[in-house]
Amino acid sequence: MRFAKFFPYALVLFFFLSLSTGSTADLAKGVNIGDWLGTDEAVWIQTTRYQKTDFENMKSLGLDHVRIDVNFNVFEVSEPDYALSEIQYRCLDKAIMWAEELGMKVIITNNEGEISTGTADAIRDRLVMTWKHVASRYAGKGDVVAYEVFATPGETITADAWNGVAAALVAAIREVDATHAVIVGPINDYSLDALSSMAKIDADNVIYAFNFFDPLTFTRQGNSYNDVDYNTAIVPFPYDAGKMPPLDEADAGTAAEEAYNNYPTQGTVDYVKSRLDVAAQFAADNGVAVWCASFGAYIGQRGLRLNDDGWDVPNADRGAWLGTCMSYMQEKNIAACHSGYRGGFGLFYDDNNNPYGWMQFGNFPYDINTDICEAMGLTPPEPGLYSPEPLTEGFVIYDEEVTPLARWGEWFWDDAEVSLFNMDEPAVSQYCLSIFYPGQWQAGDFFFPLYLDMSILAEDGYLLDFFIRCDWEEAHIQARFEDTNEDLDDKPWRMNYNVDNSVVPFDGTWQRVTIPLTSMDDQGAWDPDDEIWYGGPQGLFDWERVQRFQFVSETAEQPDAEIFIDRVRIVSADAVDSDPMASPAAFALAANYPNPFNPTTTIQFTLAKRATVDLSIYNVRGELVKTLVSETKSTGDYSVQWDGSNLNNEQVGSGVYLYRLKADDFEQTRRMLLIR
Repeated sequence: MRFAKFFPYALVLFFFLSLSTGSTADLAKGVNIGDWLGTDEAVWIQTTRYQKTDFENMKSLGLDHVRIDVNFNVFEVSEPDYALSEIQYRCLDKAIMWAEELGMKVIITNNEGEISTGTADAIRDRLVMTWKHVASRYAGKGDVVAYEVFATPGETITADAWNGVAAALVAAIREVDATHAVIVGPINDYSLDALSSMAKIDADNVIYAFNFFDPLTFTRQGNSYNDVDYNTAIVPFPYDAGKMPPLDEADAGTAAEEAYNNYPTQGTVDYVKSRLDVAAQFAADNGVAVWCASFGAYIGQRGLRLNDDGWDVPNADRGAWLGTCMSYMQEKNIAACHSGYRGGFGLFYDDNNNPYGWMQFGNFPYDINTDICEAMGLTPPEPGLYSPEPLTEGFVIYDEEVTPLARWGEWFWDDAEVSLFNMDEPAVSQYCLSIFYPGQWQAGDFFFPLYLDMSILAEDGYLLDFFIRCDWEEAHIQARFEDTNEDLDDKPWRMNYNVDNSVVPFDGTWQRVTIPLTSMDDQGAWDPDDEIWYGGPQGLFDWERVQRFQFVSETAEQPDAEIFIDRVRIVSADAVDSDPMASPAAFALAANYPNPFNPTTTIQFTLAKRATVDLSIYNVRGELVKTLVSETKSTGDYSVQWDGSNLNNEQVGSGVYLYRLKADDFEQTRRMLLIR
């Protein structure tokens, strides 16, 4: 199965680091961004996932670094020079610019995955070229950038083989950048115990990294580490015999059971300090600077549904472990890095785990976990309550890139392919969104972590406006809004509209779809709390609390569908009429929607040139019912609504009606069905 891969263990806190090699690097408190540039393909990256406001928020917490995980082995990185994708560079360039403006720093971390003894030479040769390209691009930057050559090499490479690779990568960077700090770490995923096998590299300004999660019985409870599951929960810290849970049956006979049995002696403050002394001794023995690249404790897993048996790690226990690590590493002059910004190891209440309900999304400052932040010496703001003002103007959902209002997610697997940056004849500019071969219920998801109040837009007749292209007549896609689902009494009610060959022709040319928000279908809700489908219409969708927008392959798998979508917006009817897009190639009258309808339907038409237009409704006897348009109009796409009334503004009865467009020499008639 193919998923867009993100790395949620995301935050890094750096404390002041004075290098013993003669150079210094003021790495103080920073933050690791692990859910941005770690995708397997660059075309899956949401370039807008982080904005300058996010960096400003991090700065306000007392953080002055960002550590950005980057997959150096994405699909697009290829011969001859193995340069990073321009999409990756677009994001890094912005991050470095924001950091520079705010007095922060960026660590570029190669987090591409595994390296083995057998693949070491090939990976080394590729990364030498990639790192030269990266370092050449940023060598001229001031003291704002550092390079981490390969995050957490695993257990499939020997120490000798890895030491050779690390030295070669540092040397390659030094050929083009003589000053910026370079970070290396030992095998076994930056194991603290493997530090002693890490050879000292003959270069200036090199930092040596390790990870720290001891004891795993506490920090990884309900989670896993190095292919071992730690199922026993809720484990206290420090160890307290009266609070210890029994061993989970799933842990019996595994390394997790051994760790559980050792917890009375390892679940103590003294043990944690003794383990960190290993890093301090390595630094002293070798005259180098050390950096804890990742330390953190899992928040717990209450589950997606509040009626599940869930649990969480109390803030007091989690804070005690984090505070112990942080304060002792400060005492030992070890740079310290926490392992999560958002998500299960983060500084916010996790998405599915907070005191008030399961819908929490790492929104600053509303979801900040003040206890955890304060335990680590940060300065969090008061969380406050989110209450949005109603939107009074339209907005972009996708145009060249995803709106910063949303977090993009992909629910695609098997043979499905998706791209946020398809360059195959986009409708508007350089890129369009593409969804190929989706299975049933697979979707591209624009999730609004801060829900939107679109009530005024709906009342004022705003429309969902986008372009679509497909050359398979059986293709279909559902445009869908969902509202919030904040507690057991709430449900994510849906408003949707199905687009297929009856709405616009799927003939391989770009077609425009404009759907009044109030004309979308009230479908119902799938409630993840109780796993029940609540069919519609029920009239319960709330335009004041819009949580997401999706394109969904709802009704069937589509093995032959290649669907292109471009410039997705919420716009006024006037904006549609006056849109400056390039002139269409031909006149056209589109199928009305919805059809059948009651009482209102939308009719779209396209003018290839300025023309005198007559758009009128007739009954089946050919008698004029109402004229909707009778004027000269310029080139472009237009959308008109008929409310089921006649020339006297009286409502007409159920039945088949015809609508005819005449524009100079062009004439076309279509049928529609009114059901009262």
